[in-house]
Amino acid sequence: MRWVPAYFNAPIYPADRRFETQLRQKVIPLSHSPFDPSQENVDFDEVTSLQEEDPEETRVEAVPEWLELFFDLAWTITFSGLSANTPIKGPMTVVSYLLFFALTWWLWIAQVLYDTKFYVNDWWHRIFLLLQFILFGTLSAFTDGFDVTIGIKADDPSDSDAGDAAEETYVKRAFLAISMVFFVSRLLLAIEYFRVTRYAKQRRLAHLYILIGTLCASATLFLISFLVTRAHPDSKGANALKFVLWILAIGIEVVAYFYTSMPRGLLRTGSMPERLSTLTTVVIGEGLNGLIDPIVSAAKSVGFNASVAAQVFAVGLLVFLIFILYFQSFRARLAPTPLRQKMIIMVHFATQLFIILLLEGMKSLLNITTLLNSLNFFINTVFPSLASFDHPPEDLLSAYQQIGLSLPELSQKLSNKTGHLPPELLSSLIAEVPDLTEERFKRIEFTFRAFAAALQALGNTFKVLDDKQNSKFSSYISDDNLNGFAVNDTVWAMQHLNTTAIFPPFLEDIAGATAAEKFAPATWVSAVAGFFLLSLALLMTFNGLHKNRFEWYSLLSRIIGGVAVALLAFVDFNPTDLIIWVGTGWFLPTIVICYFILYVVDYVIAVVAARVLHREQQQALYKPTLNTSETGYVMEISARTPVGRAHDKYE
Repeated sequence: MRWVPAYFNAPIYPADRRFETQLRQKVIPLSHSPFDPSQENVDFDEVTSLQEEDPEETRVEAVPEWLELFFDLAWTITFSGLSANTPIKGPMTVVSYLLFFALTWWLWIAQVLYDTKFYVNDWWHRIFLLLQFILFGTLSAFTDGFDVTIGIKADDPSDSDAGDAAEETYVKRAFLAISMVFFVSRLLLAIEYFRVTRYAKQRRLAHLYILIGTLCASATLFLISFLVTRAHPDSKGANALKFVLWILAIGIEVVAYFYTSMPRGLLRTGSMPERLSTLTTVVIGEGLNGLIDPIVSAAKSVGFNASVAAQVFAVGLLVFLIFILYFQSFRARLAPTPLRQKMIIMVHFATQLFIILLLEGMKSLLNITTLLNSLNFFINTVFPSLASFDHPPEDLLSAYQQIGLSLPELSQKLSNKTGHLPPELLSSLIAEVPDLTEERFKRIEFTFRAFAAALQALGNTFKVLDDKQNSKFSSYISDDNLNGFAVNDTVWAMQHLNTTAIFPPFLEDIAGATAAEKFAPATWVSAVAGFFLLSLALLMTFNGLHKNRFEWYSLLSRIIGGVAVALLAFVDFNPTDLIIWVGTGWFLPTIVICYFILYVVDYVIAVVAARVLHREQQQALYKPTLNTSETGYVMEISARTPVGRAHDKYE
């Protein structure tokens, strides 16, 4: 058929290795042994022995990198829902983050520990990978508002509503779902390890059986927590017991991991450090994605100025420095001993947790500083002009439009709700304030209501108001009751004309309660920033340091920097100083400056070390040695020392 293009009739060339590799990634067997058949009589490694991770050979098709990356990205949905929908308000929110991250992090670690040794590109593992994705999706559906205190803390019936009851029901359902998801995941992983024992011919299986038994015990504990919580959903003891069972289940798996070792003779020699560094990159990327919304809100904020722009720049620079300092501290290579290999994995838990908390704290602080800047703009520029609501100036109309409000429509809405003051109370106030008139009272009341509407709009723009706080603001703005908040604040203002207070008492209570919650991250974010640097020092130590002074200088710089940044948290003990520090816009830049100084110091150390290394290499090219002979002393030149070989030994 001459009309058919030639390449449709082209033959397959047997020497086309690229096409062969492509087919081997697509056409996979139903099941394949993870062991090398040429090493049938190899025993288990001792716990103290060192396994070298050589490049994977092509006896079986390696797991595609895109599949591993997709697994890591799929895992992030289990935590991104929590960080996106659960703002950090106080210490118990941090505890909730800690517990949930510990569970999901170990879910990833336990599976990847199996995958790096036993995963073969076959349909068996593809099916189990699909099941893992389903579990991740199920877990992510129950991350909104995760709170460890629900079911344990004593509830105040007078301070609860239908919304709180619905949220509590959802979180209790989430506890059941988490228990069931981990029960199923432990069983699936135990089945995968059990399958490995069927292929492990003539090998000691004690360590694999320990892992299988541990996973079954862990699954049992998660099942018990599910049954107990379901049988007694309102019992404080049962709700506390489930957390104990969760921690115990994960704890015995961690102990088993430190005790056991993997067999030799495997087809795969996957690199766990590379997977850890990839996951850290994904975690930083997810945190950076979460910063987009507050950055956009800052750019759109009313009163946007150089101070807000500096905050956005500081956030971007801090994310960059976190990324750079991590990869300058951790090298994705094998640690010198198996114990250090395992300790590196454990330290990564703290490192990645600190990254998440630091990025979440940065997000909250950026919202706070932008909100404070907008409030200052309204207090200094807008608030004094509100009394002229009959003919508002153009800048006043524009300011309300930027926060999504129409001042003429708001004036029309509030016109029927202001000035409803009993004659006897008005007469009493006139006696106290001679120049007071009903029209003036109405204007001041309108000013308070309109300013409260601006505060509510700003709070919702930066997502710092919950349903209860929104309800209080709405009541303050729209309530036409004679004993309403706005009326009482206006009466108070007439009785305290010489006060220096910015807000009247009721409005200050509402706004103050909102600010107290949102300032919570400022009390610990500097400590987290310091602990992150200390975790990098631990990674460097366990990863193995070159035997030269410059590596130790670099390690010492992280320790000193971490302690210095963590000490900034002591400023937080004084709430007034904390508010002033955050309000001036120097809180985030201070942390960024500390990180930048550390980066510069580390870079200078590296530059000096590079120059010293170059000088040593030049001197090593020609090593003069004295050799006696009958004719006298003869200078001999030694052979050139291979560059870099003298620096390959680790502790």
